[in-house]
Amino acid sequence: IKPQDPHRTRQEVRKDQGLPPHEVLLSNFNQLYKIDPSTLQLWVDILVSARSQGAKDLRVWLLRFPPLAVQRIQKEAMKR
Repeated sequence: IKPQDPHRTRQEVRKDQGLPPHEVLLSNFNQLYKIDPSTLQLWVDILVSARSQGAKDLRVWLLRFPPLAVQRIQKEAMKR
C-alpha cells in the first residue's frame, strides 16, 4: 500500500483501511471473474500452509466487483 500523502506512514494507511499493522496481504484488484480456479486454489494452499506453520496474520484482499461474484468466490474458497 502506498500512501497518497507522502507524509503519511504505511501504518496510518493500513489503520485507515482497517488492517492490522503487520498482517500479510495477498491482494488482487482485478475483477473477480478473472480469478481462475488454479489461482484461487493457490491462494487457499498458501493460507492453509502458512497457518499450519503458525502464521496468524494473513488475509486475501480482493476487489469486491462484480457484487454477485463476491459470495460465489467466498463460497468456493470455503469448499477448498
